[in-house]
Amino acid sequence: MNNFIVLDNGLKYSGIYQYAYNFSQITNTEYVNIRDKKHYLKSIYFPYPTKKIPIYSNPIMPQYKKGITIYHDLFFLKYDYRKRAIWKNILDKFIGIEKLTESFHNYIIANSNYTLKQIEKLFPKRILGYLYPFIPLPKYENSVLLPPNKFYICHISDLNTRKNIPFIQKLFSILPENYYLIRIGLPIPNIKNQISYTNLNENEKNSLMKKCNLLIEPSIDEGFGIPVIEAMLNKVPVLANDISIFKEITNNTIMLKNLDINEWKEIILSNNFNDTEKAYSYALKYTDSTEYIKNAKRLLIKY
Repeated sequence: MNNFIVLDNGLKYSGIYQYAYNFSQITNTEYVNIRDKKHYLKSIYFPYPTKKIPIYSNPIMPQYKKGITIYHDLFFLKYDYRKRAIWKNILDKFIGIEKLTESFHNYIIANSNYTLKQIEKLFPKRILGYLYPFIPLPKYENSVLLPPNKFYICHISDLNTRKNIPFIQKLFSILPENYYLIRIGLPIPNIKNQISYTNLNENEKNSLMKKCNLLIEPSIDEGFGIPVIEAMLNKVPVLANDISIFKEITNNTIMLKNLDINEWKEIILSNNFNDTEKAYSYALKYTDSTEYIKNAKRLLIKY
């Protein structure tokens, strides 16, 4: 066991959760999900040996004072988070981003160059670097069945504003009846042709994704985009918003288009998508555990 602890409060189908969990597994690091009730008091009172360094998956965790935060994004400063009471109370208490961040940790690891560039503007002296997540090769568990003769479009996310849920609602309102949304996460309101799943293990998730004809990602902003890489590894075509982070992590091996609803409809109906073999070959870089460990140690040793 290494002298690090990964402390996580992410949801199951969020990148924060996946990033923190995979980081702990590949670096042989102790992992604690503070949403898990059996670990909650342990993590609050921090009974571990003081030589261990906590690594946080969330930038706002007021019960801790020192360690390393792995920044998935800076979305806690944007979008609709201030409307949520728990976030609003914390942000109101610690006015000013520099004071806020210095109150909770010492150093930062970003999970992409895109995120690092945003953080550098705020904390240029506190960044250790960026580390792409380790994403294991998919394994399958064929327990998920779908009706035949449908076109299945997969989407994986929570329901945050930046996920651009209204775009998906509008898209499915103009697609033919045989086009179905396979939703991994809470159901999206007002989409009739939808099958949603909220309690899949990783193998079931991969099996379900593998059965889909396409993954869509119309997000207006992302810190990384793990479902995109998972789709590439499952050889599923991807149609995504043309934003910087998707260009960075896919090297343009998926289909990137601006958010023109009619163009997206035409592309989907044409069934003419990206080269999945080329995308798969590129995505294999994220499955290299040896390279990931080397890069992780290179950053952690700076601490």
